Amino acid sequence: MAETFLEKHGDLPWPNFWESLLAVLQDGLIIVNCCGIVLYANRRARELMGIPNGENVPLLLRRYAPEIFLHAKDSLHSPGQQLFEVLVTYPERRLLRVSRFPLAPEEGGPTLSAFVLADRTAEKELGELRQEEDACATVALLAGALAHELGNPLNGIQIHLQLLKRQLHSLPRANGLRKTVETCQNEVDRLRHMLGSFLNSIRPAKPVLLPIDINETLLNCLDAMAPELDRRNGTIGKELSIEPLLILGDRSQLQQVFENLLRNGMEAWENSGRIIVRSADEGAFARVEVEDDGAGIDPSALPNLFRPQWSNKLEGNGFGLLVVRNILRAHRATIAFHGLKPRGTRVTLRFPLENPKFPMLDQTFRESE
Repeated sequence: MAETFLEKHGDLPWPNFWESLLAVLQDGLIIVNCCGIVLYANRRARELMGIPNGENVPLLLRRYAPEIFLHAKDSLHSPGQQLFEVLVTYPERRLLRVSRFPLAPEEGGPTLSAFVLADRTAEKELGELRQEEDACATVALLAGALAHELGNPLNGIQIHLQLLKRQLHSLPRANGLRKTVETCQNEVDRLRHMLGSFLNSIRPAKPVLLPIDINETLLNCLDAMAPELDRRNGTIGKELSIEPLLILGDRSQLQQVFENLLRNGMEAWENSGRIIVRSADEGAFARVEVEDDGAGIDPSALPNLFRPQWSNKLEGNGFGLLVVRNILRAHRATIAFHGLKPRGTRVTLRFPLENPKFPMLDQTFRESE
């Protein structure tokens, strides 16, 4: 069919028809000989493998795609097809589905293989997201049932403590007992408050998005956290933007996010430490950074940070960062963790600005020249 098309349209000024056709494919395509040398790579394959624009074929497959080479090296002479998935780390972390098809060689010619590289990273992330959402829904359901079961006896205890307090009020020399009952009432109230806070955290309400200054929210949060900061012998550095950073957000939920990140930073200290809070206008986004000088994050722990019930703290329950990410998603915001050397962690948040500022087209062209 292709030959017929070319014969029919041979008068078109299109000398590089096949190159143009292969360049627009959404999947990568490479042609490799039996020695593992890449003889051709289309535009998408160059992107997936990180081949520089000025680098021309032939190229060594094991240099630019060692993970693919390790899977395929024993089958480069095979007449059969091959299908496998591989996680590559260069030029960025991706999950690739690789299909190998042998190409019938010309008489006396070398055996060639065509590799089709399909990026499945987005599908994998979507699948993981659905698993997380299912896990969160299950935990929320179990927590709701547990809260209901705990709430009923707590209400009963509170009622009986009130009755006991009234009876003690008429008795002489019962001050000590009355104080004990009041202490019990306070503890019951505290348990009920903790239970309500836990339920609100794992099942956050739909945010009420209103125009707010993220700097003001940060300052309010820092004021609220000041007593805990003093108790932990810590200091705060503030490097906030001079101009207000207006976003559409739920003030209460965002304060919950900032408090969680600040508390995580404090808990990373040994005896004392310092946290730096920054904010900046990036044109389309408001950037917020929370940086601590604590023990830092083990790189192997990064994939688990948002998993329910996973925590690297002895008394952690694994829900804090999960709640943070759910709130940020509802605000169309992103979160990223960066390990610092020799120690410390920087958490970077980006929120869409209510009135984003984009560069003019002519300015963009001038900068790119």
